[in-house]
Amino acid sequence: MLSSKAINPNVEPTAHGGRAASTATYRRIFIGARGGRFPGALIDYASAWAGRETVLQVAAAVARPAGEGTRSRDSGDARRTAEEILRTAQALLAMRGLNASTALLALSHPDANSVHALAEAARRWGADLLLTDCAGSASLAREVHCPVLTLPAGGIGRCHVPPARIFVASDDGDASRAAVSEAMRIAADRAAVRVGYVACSPQDRWDRLSHEAVILQPAHEGDDIAQAIGLAAREWRADLLVIGTRGARLTGKWRFASVAEQVAALAVLPMLLVSYSPADR
Repeated sequence: MLSSKAINPNVEPTAHGGRAASTATYRRIFIGARGGRFPGALIDYASAWAGRETVLQVAAAVARPAGEGTRSRDSGDARRTAEEILRTAQALLAMRGLNASTALLALSHPDANSVHALAEAARRWGADLLLTDCAGSASLAREVHCPVLTLPAGGIGRCHVPPARIFVASDDGDASRAAVSEAMRIAADRAAVRVGYVACSPQDRWDRLSHEAVILQPAHEGDDIAQAIGLAAREWRADLLVIGTRGARLTGKWRFASVAEQVAALAVLPMLLVSYSPADR
């Protein structure tokens, strides 16, 4: 377990209501459905972060028929299910005053990866936010080149939408700074933000902070940073966990490899993965 030292604790979020219809947190929101279901929480996030000028698209992936017989009939059923999901999502968004186009993504074969299909479609569409319940959100964020919000398998529980308490995991590297910046932008003056800085060595210090923070210091060699990040976010009662991820060729200060992947795999909270590349500098 990691020990922690709080800085500027007990800062509570200011009261706020729903989204301001004239202001958009994101301007192009892509919602990706898969697996024959569509979590209603994705609609809640789209509504919270959209404004009058926001453009939305809802997409669902379905495999092309494999041939005659049972597999072909299964593919037809999958297509009808996907079409129903798209109609339902579009109707739910319309009830929130939001218009959305829909797209049915035909996979090349029944075993094709729907995650990659959604990422490619969102990238081509020019999304600046992808909302999905797909696993592998860290790799998704790198593929689509925009923030990706994913939901835990068990649902979001008591988490507030839009988030009133945002926890950001940081090692003070470039990807982490991008994540902190995105969290601050989302929060604006409506939510509290706490940054959990992982101290990877005794030399790591953050003496001048302009936001609430907690220092996560490994108590023992080999402590699990990913679990400690999730625990710190839950103990602070966070509604959203934000973490940066980077391309494979970029260097960073994370003590263990693929921390973003590990945190995403735990899926304890709604999670926003923020992709960073040298072009962002």
